[in-house]
Amino acid sequence: HLRAFGYHEVRSRFVLSVMRLWWVVLLAFISSLVGAQPYVIERFDVEMTLSAKAELEVTETIQVVFNESRRGIFRDIPVHYENRHGLTRSLFIDRISVTDQNGAGETTKLSREGEGIRIRIGDPEVYLNPGTRKTYVIRYRCRGMMNWFEQNEGWAPSAQLYWNVTGDRWDTTIQASSLK
Repeated sequence: HLRAFGYHEVRSRFVLSVMRLWWVVLLAFISSLVGAQPYVIERFDVEMTLSAKAELEVTETIQVVFNESRRGIFRDIPVHYENRHGLTRSLFIDRISVTDQNGAGETTKLSREGEGIRIRIGDPEVYLNPGTRKTYVIRYRCRGMMNWFEQNEGWAPSAQLYWNVTGDRWDTTIQASSLK
């Protein structure tokens, strides 16, 4: 026994079908964006210690999963900043080292890139397969990152630490981060 559908019922079914298709396409698009990244940083944990000499000791523990074959990652750290007065301020970074989570050294190459230092992490002869999980531990010391303020209008002289913990020069997503 066949039932005749009215105009409104057919239209409602059509609209629902189009909406379902739209959601499927949207979810597929979002999934492809995540999968399109060559790697994803699952965790970016930072420990910082500021000394009385205004030196910042930084340890970054970066947990990565690779979605495509790669040799490693790049860590770009800006060291030149223009302040509100148009002057350039330079940070000094040294004692750079990179290990895995067990303390074994990682192959690195340091270079100057634009306004910062680039740390290439990974062996140029070794490709990491898709699905590989890797933990990189980057350590360095930074000087010149304190903002010093003179006494004015009843305020005592003071200092301020301004630091972008994860940096903003990544070609991927950072899913979670922490600072201690």
